[in-house]
Amino acid sequence: MKTLSANHIEFPQYHQVLEIASLGNFHDQSKVYKGGKERKQQRFRLESLMRDLDTHGMEHPIIVNKWVEDMPVSVGHQRLWYALHKGYTHIDCYVVPDQNVWNNIFNFTNSEDYWEKYMNEYGERKELIAKEITHPQYHRLIPLDELRFKWDNVTGDWTVYADSQGINYKPLFESMDKDGMLHPIMVRVMNGKYRKWQAGGRRIIWAKKQGYTHISAYVLDKQEQVDEIYKITYNEEYK
Repeated sequence: MKTLSANHIEFPQYHQVLEIASLGNFHDQSKVYKGGKERKQQRFRLESLMRDLDTHGMEHPIIVNKWVEDMPVSVGHQRLWYALHKGYTHIDCYVVPDQNVWNNIFNFTNSEDYWEKYMNEYGERKELIAKEITHPQYHRLIPLDELRFKWDNVTGDWTVYADSQGINYKPLFESMDKDGMLHPIMVRVMNGKYRKWQAGGRRIIWAKKQGYTHISAYVLDKQEQVDEIYKITYNEEYK
């Protein structure tokens, strides 16, 4: 049992810890990565919430309607989706018996702070979203300025350095110029920073050269995850 617990329980009389598998009506949030500019704000809010949950945990329980058949989730679809893909099995909930109680709890817990505090980043966002996201449970849009890898130390024009080292980048860059990025890069978190893990260096360089601020990434913590994804996404042509 792994529970996503709330930091604050203001209405203990309605609080329950429920199994995520029993709350089957929540919305799949991965669809926001399949849109273009029309879903940019949705992606920004989702990423802001996930970032806040990673850093501070869940502020309040989600809200479940007891008076509706099958106890559907009313408020908290994104938090529930986050919990599921982070490996949680249970989540703190307010199970409310009627509309009046729902109104009281919603008015107390509803807040836009989770994304408004990151608003200074919104207007500057230019997102490089992968065309194929085969493992949505690991996928995030991460800021390029929080990503570290060995080529950070290269000074001057990176392509000059690459040519001098015999790095094969031109076929990949030409493909990305035409069709964008096919798969997310792979990263892990080390000392509070994202670090490239095994594959994605040339895609990071291309993204930076094109002025992107955020890039699709699989945030991983096990070598087996890396091996599985690498096996599926590796393309000999760009070796």
